[in-house]
Amino acid sequence: MTRSAAAVPVCIAALLCACSSATQSGGSPRSPAASPQVSSALAGFPLYPNSTTESSQPWTQTVSSGTTALASQGSGTYTGHRVIVSTNASFNELQSWIDGLDKNPPSGFASMSGQAKTAQVHSTLDRYGIDFAAFEKTENGKRVGVFVLAIDPATLTTHLGAGIDLIEKYRSLPEFLRKPLDDQIQARYGFTGTQALDPSSPIGGALAAYDTVKTKNERAVVLVDATKE
Repeated sequence: MTRSAAAVPVCIAALLCACSSATQSGGSPRSPAASPQVSSALAGFPLYPNSTTESSQPWTQTVSSGTTALASQGSGTYTGHRVIVSTNASFNELQSWIDGLDKNPPSGFASMSGQAKTAQVHSTLDRYGIDFAAFEKTENGKRVGVFVLAIDPATLTTHLGAGIDLIEKYRSLPEFLRKPLDDQIQARYGFTGTQALDPSSPIGGALAAYDTVKTKNERAVVLVDATKE
């Protein structure tokens, strides 16, 4: 898949509402996922056909600068929803689906992937079995960012391995002790511990979905929206 290059560090995650009941190739028929309670922005996105809703929850995060594509409006507090679904579709099928959304965004949205996918970001994420597209719309006078993310937990486990435990160790440390471990994670895996814990980053969204579907031998789709307060 061709990826545009630009700037903005690694991303995030979740997926939502109206889904069809068509059977995906390479998998058995599944019941459509119920439409989760989400923001109106996410309600404009289709759910991957035959996926199963695993979780839907709001999130809030205060950032000191626009260090992720979702938090692109600078420092402040961002709020939104994150939805995680599972599917027996292959990762290649999910990549094709995301590519289709990127080329033909849902009504009212514009693709922002060219601002979020540098060649380095795409190369890093692809190695871990992660793909995404970024979108933006204006709603009630505010800019709303949305990420759609696909994850293959098996590939993530193979290539991240002990890094998952390292990230959990990073999570448990107070902020003033995190810098050395942050540098270690970035040198070894190509992203920071901060990004790994960021719900609006691709790696953060992927790790959130990982725990949800890792024992199911399935892939996950995540959709996350963010609005600056």
